[in-house]
This record gives sequence, C-alpha cells and structure tokens, in this order.
Amino acid sequence: TARVTATATTAGSFSIPFTIPTADLGVHYILGRGNTSAIQAATVVNIIPAITLAPSAGHAETSTTAILRGFSANESVDVGYYKTATQRVSLVAVTASASGSASLSIAIPASVYGTHTVDARGVSSGQRATAVFAITPSLVFEPGSVEAGDQIGIAVRGFGATEMIRINLDGHNSALGAFQASYS
Repeated sequence: TARVTATATTAGSFSIPFTIPTADLGVHYILGRGNTSAIQAATVVNIIPAITLAPSAGHAETSTTAILRGFSANESVDVGYYKTATQRVSLVAVTASASGSASLSIAIPASVYGTHTVDARGVSSGQRATAVFAITPSLVFEPGSVEAGDQIGIAVRGFGATEMIRINLDGHNSALGAFQASYS
C-alpha cells in the first residue's frame, strides 16, 4: 500500500516529506515505483526504539502514559524510572505488539523536584530508549474543610531531598510549621 504519492517533475524527480509508520526494530526497505514506467528504486531505514511520555511533567505519585515504538516484535520491554542519576527502579514489563509498539500507564514514584529519566529496555534485543519526566511540587492536606484550631494531615511531594519545607497559611506572616523532606 502506498504511503505517499507524488508527481515527478519534467526532470523525473521529486522531493516530499515522508512519515515513517509504526514498525518494529531493525532495517526496513522504503520502495518507490513509477505508476506508468514501473521503474523501481529502494533504500533502507533503520528503526530504533523510542519512548514518549504524555504528560511529561507532573507530581510524584501520579500517572503518565508511556508510548513505546521501534522495539522487536512481541519483545518483553522493561520500563524503569531513575529516582536519582544512578538509582533505577523497574516499574513494569510489557510485551510489544507485532509492530514493536506498546502503550501503558505508569505510576511515577516519590521523587525529588527536577527531571528524571524514564527508560524502556528491550529484554531480548538489549535496545534502550529514554525520555524525561519533570517532577513538580505538590501539597495536599486531609480533610479539606476544618474548623480553626483543628489539626490536618499534610503531605508534600516533589521538593528537594532533605530540604526544609516551611508551611504558611496565606495572609499570615508566621509559619505554621517546618518539616524536613526525605525520600527513599
């Protein structure tokens, strides 16, 4: 099936953008064939793995969709997350389709503020693709409505490791408390 068609110039040439379709890992032929002359030409393209995250930023302990492409057909792919530059946590293993692709939801672990690498590793091919997820800070408290003087539980995520976090009530000059952040 033709992916694109074009009319050659009087010199017998043309140039046109071409989007590579979803395909599995490795070398694939791209063929061009004249409709009336039946003259053919071929070239090759090497498909490599890729991972895309949507969204690519958010709070720790939320989910994002990982789209994998270019892995070997029906290959097991290990998806991991780097909490630090060297501390990788394996999140999930998924089997790529016959076209070497997969789409899955992944939960982002508790992490410090900043960018973190998410990678996908083909178990049999050894091929790897990476993307970046940016952690943004969050503050959540429970319950949502309280009377003055009541206590609430506060959970913060996405601040710096061992950073001192000061909690203020908007409109009040004094801090309600200060807490030391810790991540494991």
